[in-house]
Amino acid sequence: MYMNGCTACAADFFPGNYGHGFILGGPESTAEGYIAPALTPSEALEIDTKVDDGLPAYGAVLSFTSTNWDDCATTNVAATAVYETSVTDRTCTLIFLRGF
Repeated sequence: MYMNGCTACAADFFPGNYGHGFILGGPESTAEGYIAPALTPSEALEIDTKVDDGLPAYGAVLSFTSTNWDDCATTNVAATAVYETSVTDRTCTLIFLRGF
């Protein structure tokens, strides 16, 4: 993933070693790929809970921080971040880590 070696985009990611993975995002294409928000926070929470731990900053399924993805995670602080389920707009992009 493009997090490795990307100091300019570090504010968009919760701390961690991302390694390889894929992003579930919308059709806004950038140099990094399709990363526009594609899910509501409730949809992101549902997927994260089924596949992982239901937390946007931990595990194998992550969201971006709230720095540029407002209203997906409640905060940029990993220890207290949860999905902002009161928001009904598509504000989330998910990152699936593969562990290699």
